[in-house]
Amino acid sequence: MPRSSFAAVVVSGLLALSALLALPGAAQRPATSVTVTTALSYVDFDSFGGVFGAFVGQVAIARRLSGAVGVEWSAFALAPGGSATADVACQEDQRCTSPSTPSALVGTLLAPVVELGTSGIRVSAGGGIVRATGGSGFAHRSSIASALAMEWRPRTRSRISPSAGVRLVNFAQPVGGARYVVIPGIGVSF
Repeated sequence: MPRSSFAAVVVSGLLALSALLALPGAAQRPATSVTVTTALSYVDFDSFGGVFGAFVGQVAIARRLSGAVGVEWSAFALAPGGSATADVACQEDQRCTSPSTPSALVGTLLAPVVELGTSGIRVSAGGGIVRATGGSGFAHRSSIASALAMEWRPRTRSRISPSAGVRLVNFAQPVGGARYVVIPGIGVSF
């Protein structure tokens, strides 16, 4: 991951975390949780390259604002398990490029979160920015994105609990040929 993409994700995360911690009631109710997940997924570079299996990692910081409502900042990195490069027939008087699929898609999202009763199921809908790193020859390297997510955490008295969920991130413009990503996650919350 290029340093500029990593720095943008870290800076936006720190800004979101400081905003969450500065909310009224933050000192009285320590309801911030961090979730770290990994999983296998896929990415479809529809306009070029096709479908590849992918490894995805995700971190989310959530802050409860009231009983069942909160806000969550998350960042993810998705690395395709393969790549494709096209050989383009070039003419002498034209500039040649060989398009290739991105080596990773990284993004940051912000969303309100609602917990559904005592089931441990949390749902969210929000948005953010997604960026392609590596690759060449595609029209857009980044795009705004919308996201829908559902996560389950068992009710437990322990501060550490397992977490399982899925997030669908839809891009406003294709990024490196991909129009969306599905981000499953199995991990731990603390």
